[in-house]
Amino acid sequence: MVEQHLQREGRRVLACERERSVQDQTLERGFQKPLTLFGTRRQYYDSIDMRIAAVRVGDVWHNIRARILLTCETIKYKSEVVPECESFKMLREKLPIGQLTQVLTCMSKGELDIDKNKVMLWTSKDSTPPLNYENHCSRSSQWAMRQWGIPFPLDVFKLSQPNGLSSELEEVSQQLKCNRRPYADVFEAVNEGLELQDVYEFRRFDGHNESIAYILMPNYLAFDSAELKGNTLRVQVRFHRSTDVNHLRLNIIAKGKKTCRGQEKFSGTRTRKVAPYGMAETTSRLQGKPDVVLYLFELGGRSPADERLLLNEEVTNPYVAAHQQFDPELKTLERWLRGEVKDSADFEMSIAVLLHMCGFRVEWTGYDQMGQDAPDVLAFGPRSNLIVGECTTDLPDDKKIRMLAKRARQLRDKLRTEPLPVMFLGLSSEHSGTTVFQTAHQENVKVVTLDDLQQLRTYARREAPEEVLRYLRSLRH
Repeated sequence: MVEQHLQREGRRVLACERERSVQDQTLERGFQKPLTLFGTRRQYYDSIDMRIAAVRVGDVWHNIRARILLTCETIKYKSEVVPECESFKMLREKLPIGQLTQVLTCMSKGELDIDKNKVMLWTSKDSTPPLNYENHCSRSSQWAMRQWGIPFPLDVFKLSQPNGLSSELEEVSQQLKCNRRPYADVFEAVNEGLELQDVYEFRRFDGHNESIAYILMPNYLAFDSAELKGNTLRVQVRFHRSTDVNHLRLNIIAKGKKTCRGQEKFSGTRTRKVAPYGMAETTSRLQGKPDVVLYLFELGGRSPADERLLLNEEVTNPYVAAHQQFDPELKTLERWLRGEVKDSADFEMSIAVLLHMCGFRVEWTGYDQMGQDAPDVLAFGPRSNLIVGECTTDLPDDKKIRMLAKRARQLRDKLRTEPLPVMFLGLSSEHSGTTVFQTAHQENVKVVTLDDLQQLRTYARREAPEEVLRYLRSLRH
């Protein structure tokens, strides 16, 4: 009897080990990249800030948006009041970082226990949606701050699946209007509770019928401030308490009449602590009032942690200065470049103006059908470089992209030069779809999204067409 009992127990243990092995393999296949990243940054994180906006269907709570942030900071909420009604909950919980694997395992199974509630992440129980990596903020604390309100470079992972909850969302919106603390709709409540902003805002008719979960992993090494006036460059950096300041490096490319390259150390510079971070700063003397590109990294790192372009504050672009005389702070131009326009002509005009500010000689060939089957914009740069531009605030189909490539080839044969075909979109990369980028890649067409236009606006502060061309050719979506 004892022997039989031991055999049964042995088989049970073996079966459990097999099941755990299968689960571990499934987890690694689905979440390999964040798990690998977590392995290199384990010392950075103390806790998991979990937030889920959920809608009730019958007796089951369904995820609308989930935000899972790995952090070393004390978790604070912009609003301590949680929006809630009969069919809607904003669930929040802090977990120790040691439970990350457990959280990801639950996500791979499609459900999470949070704040004493079980939430179904996906309406389909048959499969977990694929994990997508969004690298817009991975080497830019500026972009991370703008899109997530987090002042560190940020790796963002996204899972999404259609949910068919449009009618339930409308019902929740009506309920929230009757709360003691009313909200205009469910979109406003979700954005406030999850602190979603910029392109990640929850909006009507813009991915509102999808259940989405975001996993956010900050890299705690970033520029805190950087100032370039004349020949003086001042840089202050912020880093995690586990980082040795002696291992930090700042690479500088200074572009004036000549291009100079150099590296600065932070060892021996002024350092201080602002829990849970350290701060260090350095001052460099340059020549020729250049613009600079900065790369911040830690010795042994395989890529920069943070990058920044600084245009010299003592150098002005006369094209921008003249435009600002009649459009203070470029407010109208900025609005049009974001796609907030009456019609497509406004967006075409804003692209033409932006390229003009960057130093190109621009013709708005798409104006009022000026040419036969013409592109929207022709922008001539130095050394016979030519941008052939098509502009749209809608998602372009394959035909539009291929037509742009054809026009560029016609101009190549006519002018004996190599034009650069560019599709300018009034959409973020997140909402442009993979098909657009795949077709564009096949046709050698560059795609400029709203995210990329922000970078071009930076170049426009100083007339630098060569930098714009280099940036456009480097785009890889």
